[in-house]
Amino acid sequence: MTQEIIGYMGDAYVGDAFVGDEEIVSGDPDIDRLLAMGAAANASVGKRVHTVKAQQGLWKKHYLPLNLTSGTTVAASGSGVLQNNPQRLFKPSRLIIPSDVAGLFAITNIFVGVKPQLVATGSLPARIFSENSFDTDFEGDTAQISQAISVQVTNTSLGASPISGGMRGLTVM
Repeated sequence: MTQEIIGYMGDAYVGDAFVGDEEIVSGDPDIDRLLAMGAAANASVGKRVHTVKAQQGLWKKHYLPLNLTSGTTVAASGSGVLQNNPQRLFKPSRLIIPSDVAGLFAITNIFVGVKPQLVATGSLPARIFSENSFDTDFEGDTAQISQAISVQVTNTSLGASPISGGMRGLTVM
């Protein structure tokens, strides 16, 4: 089965910066993520290959960081929110909380817009998401341009503490 990604954003094609047509073996996770971000796939009979057609340099996929509000101080046993509004489509794939403060906080929820990104209610230790952690990638919903991405935190320490954080994710430019 051949699939041609002809998704569009505005009047431009979504895809990588290819010169001419390129073939990518079916199941390529980056192409699958682009499909999940809204690229439409047209299937026709043939080999199991994704064919991506894009004008060179028009749209490129990138894994980029997103800073979440810094300088936020949360009172002992209090709650706070880390947030930002990306100016491009952004599909979060990793939350990063600095290890020097991660032991003082719990993550109570992660939102893309109003959609929770955790499977159940309850809190998770923020250490799960420190820069030293591994296998903590996730596949969040795609945030539309200027849609809020927020992380709700609770200070589990006995004193007020500052917190900051960031996310890594897929974006198209």
